[in-house]
Amino acid sequence: MIFDTDAKTAERDLGKFLSLTRDRLERFEKADPGKPQFPGGVNESQLVLHPGERPFRLLKKETSPNGVLFAHIAPSSGAAPVFRAGQQARVRVRGVTRPVFFASAPGEPPCLGVCVDGQLEAFAFLDALSAGDELTLNAPVGNFYILPPRDGADILLLSDRTGLPAVRSISRAFPPGSPTNLRVFCAGCVPEPFFDSRFTAVPDAGSLPERSGNERVFVCGSDAFSEAARERYSPVFVRSAVTDDPKRDRTELFTCTVFSPEGETAVPCSAGETLLSSLERAGVRIRSNCVDGTCGFCRCRLVSGGVSFRDPEDRDPRRRADIREGIIHPCRVFPDSDIVIEL
Repeated sequence: MIFDTDAKTAERDLGKFLSLTRDRLERFEKADPGKPQFPGGVNESQLVLHPGERPFRLLKKETSPNGVLFAHIAPSSGAAPVFRAGQQARVRVRGVTRPVFFASAPGEPPCLGVCVDGQLEAFAFLDALSAGDELTLNAPVGNFYILPPRDGADILLLSDRTGLPAVRSISRAFPPGSPTNLRVFCAGCVPEPFFDSRFTAVPDAGSLPERSGNERVFVCGSDAFSEAARERYSPVFVRSAVTDDPKRDRTELFTCTVFSPEGETAVPCSAGETLLSSLERAGVRIRSNCVDGTCGFCRCRLVSGGVSFRDPEDRDPRRRADIREGIIHPCRVFPDSDIVIEL
């Protein structure tokens, strides 16, 4: 996503912003599967390339010097998935889909990457697998990706440990000597085998460099790291690599009452995981895609109760708009009490 620090612009376009998801879903539902409808629609080619959940088998895995687990996989049948540099997939773990980054470049055999920091369940699941074991992945998701034809400008890529899988994917998509000049700064990291002369390890976010010329700035990492980068650069593309909040109590349970066209359902929800994860765990399937609060597919109405936003509402105009309209994104909120939502 592009984080626009001009909040006034977002406020003026509030009506348009709130209608984006509704309009997108209407196009999606009406699209002819046999005719190209991209973006926002669906067509036959997309269904073939991204047929929802697919089985894969683990070929091998390795843990990097920064504690990132890289898992090399292959489809159990058919061709490898088509994805873009910096995209994610979602691995299904005990009924819950957990985002993991593709760490390989488009066109290469797929390799997944996940850091234990903020992605504990996905890390533990992949870490317990052995060569030959099967896992289930959703289709590639996320609009934090880089296309060489579109992004011909120089790129400044910033990361902490949690964002290293995306960094590996993007750097492999722009090898040394490519027309695009790439500078990579990794905060709080030690050198990795895939680092080259374009990489610089810095102590922390306070040591990040100045933008050079017209560089496009991409940030992938923890929420705290991303916030530090937002304060320094504008505009900036940001992708969160954190799905769990270790500071919240996972044993504290509330009840989420869900009103949908199918009726009323009451499900347990944990204070320590996103509402989307709790809903999935209880078998309530709602439309979702990016798992980053950007696409809007999982947006629903908060009827009563309290939630905490992972994104700071005082800095992100989209969250302020959500609060005023009584809207939440289950992929980016944690329950603070019993809640009632309407799908």
